[in-house]
Amino acid sequence: MSNEIKFTEDELSKVSSIADTYSSLQNELGRIGAQEIIMAQRVESIADRKAEIEKEWKTNQATEQELVKTLSDKYGEGSLDPQTGTFVPNSTKVENK
Repeated sequence: MSNEIKFTEDELSKVSSIADTYSSLQNELGRIGAQEIIMAQRVESIADRKAEIEKEWKTNQATEQELVKTLSDKYGEGSLDPQTGTFVPNSTKVENK
C-alpha cells in the first residue's frame, strides 16, 4: 500500500501560484535593493557637491571681504549701487589714492 496522495489540479495550481508570487516578490525586493544602492550613491553625490558649494561660498565671502576692505581703504565707508557703479560716501571727505 502506498501512502501517496495526489493533489488536484486546482490545488497544484494554487501551490504554483504561491511559489510564483514568492519568486516575483523576491525579484521586486532585489530591484528595490538595487534602487536603494543607486539612491544612496545619488545622495552621497549630492552631499559631496553641497560640501563643494559650501567651500566655494566661504571662499567667495573671503574674496568679498577683501574687496570691501580694499574699497573702504580707498574710498572710505559708504554704499555702492552695483547697477550704476555709483558710490555714495558716508562722510563728505573722500580720499582718492
